[in-house]
Amino acid sequence: MTWTTQPPVTEQTGDGRYRHTVSLGSVAVMCQFCKPPQALEATKGCADCRANFCNECFKLYHPWGTPRAQHEHIQPTLNFRPKVLTCPEHDQENLQFYSLSSL
Repeated sequence: MTWTTQPPVTEQTGDGRYRHTVSLGSVAVMCQFCKPPQALEATKGCADCRANFCNECFKLYHPWGTPRAQHEHIQPTLNFRPKVLTCPEHDQENLQFYSLSSL
């Protein structure tokens, strides 16, 4: 399945703050850390945490000057890809690639 993203949309929330949302077609990706009933749409995903965040939650969980600030942030998604591929036959073995020309 191929996802197409549309440009971010800027909206004003009820408390006067602005938020940016990213649409994945007709599927809304929600922040996994907002507390209901104020759950907002996600604006960022984190490949390391494998989670989606709104702007405020992303700043809270990935503060500047910490190791989490170095995490790879991506577009919000419902299908996180593993950062390291593992062997389908041996769950604990990472796939290793090499060039045949170097043999």
